[in-house]
Amino acid sequence: MPGQPTLSGLVKAGLIPPVFAESEDPERLVPIVCRAEDLMVAVSGDPLRTNAYAFAHNGILGFPTTKPIRLPAEWPRLLREARGR
Repeated sequence: MPGQPTLSGLVKAGLIPPVFAESEDPERLVPIVCRAEDLMVAVSGDPLRTNAYAFAHNGILGFPTTKPIRLPAEWPRLLREARGR
């Protein structure tokens, strides 16, 4: 494809699924991956640590999306039980 590729051009070339070209609206929402299997979820964090991990890719991926995970109030008990203690 000569020039700057567009999503509709990539769909026409058969390189990505049709869902990416359902509209030409530049403000539309599009999937961040072609298949759900391509999405990686990383759960990380500890309020008492300062570790950081970065997962990188060879292309432009857009902005990271994060969401806090709220553990249930009985989490310590559940964790002890899961560890067999």
